[in-house]
Amino acid sequence: MVLDLGQGEFQLRPAAPGQGLAVRAIYDSEVHALGYAFSVEPDSQWTASVTFHQTMPALQAVFRKLLGGHTDASIEIFLPPEIPIELVVGIEQGGGEAELGGLWLSTADFNFRQGGFALSVDEPLREPLARLRLHGRMGGVQAVWLGNASPRVLEVDCAMGGAEVNLKGAWRNDCDARFTVRMGGMDVRVPADLRILGEGEWAEGLQRDDAETPQPALRLTVEQSMGEVEIRR
Repeated sequence: MVLDLGQGEFQLRPAAPGQGLAVRAIYDSEVHALGYAFSVEPDSQWTASVTFHQTMPALQAVFRKLLGGHTDASIEIFLPPEIPIELVVGIEQGGGEAELGGLWLSTADFNFRQGGFALSVDEPLREPLARLRLHGRMGGVQAVWLGNASPRVLEVDCAMGGAEVNLKGAWRNDCDARFTVRMGGMDVRVPADLRILGEGEWAEGLQRDDAETPQPALRLTVEQSMGEVEIRR
């Protein structure tokens, strides 16, 4: 599943049980264009894509708004919860919200640029994620309850913006995580019962291995340049 979205407000959430992929959009066709494509490979693998972008030149859109015209747009995308999905989302010059709780995802990659993005996983996924990637440029991101996604690989990479990451939730496996920030700040909250493995000044006082029963481990790598990653329990 590929979502290529720009210049609007976007919401991604699970569809009702038994419902398939659905898209609801409010926009002016003179300003924006909505596209949809679906294909099936010989091995029965399928690919669905949704595109939504502003087609009116930026300067013309500014004048239209100054004269009382509407250029705003919003789109809701509902993902079916009963089928496995590899999710790729790109958002540019817009705001996005994604609620993934209860979905059946194998991987999820989010790229956002010049806008804000909020991600929540309010209940465990059907299966742990193989990979969750958040890649932002010139924007901010808030990602909460990521433990309910239980990604085996977690990458959060932000530049010229900030990030708030909360790893609370029902972890079901170990995780290899990398947090990278350039020209910005990142605040990472780790549950008290999640073991942290790694080296660096950031690890002082965070590593624990005193649980009565083995707990999932977070193997953590931190990279920072002209910014700071702060990790707290």
